[in-house]
Amino acid sequence: MTRVSFTHRGGDVLKPKELRVTIRGIDNNGEETVTSMTSTSDSAINFYDDTALILNREQEFSTPANKPYYPSGTEVEIFIIHEPTGTVLANVRPTVGKRLCLIYTDAGLGRDVGDPLSYSNAGATIVLSEVFDKTPEGEKSWRYSYTNAAGGWAGFYDNFLSGTKDMSAYKNLVFWVRGENGGENFEVFVEDDIEDGDTLNKYKVTATRDWQLISIPLSYFDEDLEHVKIPWNIAFSNHITGGDATVYVDFIRWIS
Repeated sequence: MTRVSFTHRGGDVLKPKELRVTIRGIDNNGEETVTSMTSTSDSAINFYDDTALILNREQEFSTPANKPYYPSGTEVEIFIIHEPTGTVLANVRPTVGKRLCLIYTDAGLGRDVGDPLSYSNAGATIVLSEVFDKTPEGEKSWRYSYTNAAGGWAGFYDNFLSGTKDMSAYKNLVFWVRGENGGENFEVFVEDDIEDGDTLNKYKVTATRDWQLISIPLSYFDEDLEHVKIPWNIAFSNHITGGDATVYVDFIRWIS
């Protein structure tokens, strides 16, 4: 059995002849194969030819007209995996928008992004769970539940597994958010490999009950974007939140 999984939502509508997909992999005969295809915004890409040997059945990658997709230039990775061994047989890299670094999507954590880690002071607690929740990007989101305490603060962050990364080509940190009741406040920030303590610039977000798209200019954080260690950090505290808070966050990504 072969599984094909990818995330490809959000952003601007594709323009005709803007999407090109190149597949590199090993077919069932053990031979290396490369297949390239180009699509218009109202047609579908079908994986045929040698690629069918990789997939064992036809798969379709469609770009419907008038549907939202990434801006011109975005790279989205598609992994074709042979089960049950989990061997990656091919990587598909369609270029359809600006450069994109995924932190969290319906498909899970982005490449090279570590599991979320929590932090808190005495008395405050925060719980992270993945829930099924109809979102602008798909069907799942992260739910952060913060329990307030006197002087309390708590949060979650994600590291790059490979260490620090040069993210200087990126311009915005973008994600979707909604609050359990609306009016919940929290802060978002990123960190380089230099210990800045409390001098970090933190971006305050106020959630509504409806999903809203948040786009934070990365220049706001005044961090060394050539050596980013933590691409996502969400924090709750008494002086910001003012009480217990539950928010849902989805489709976290850096965009150039």
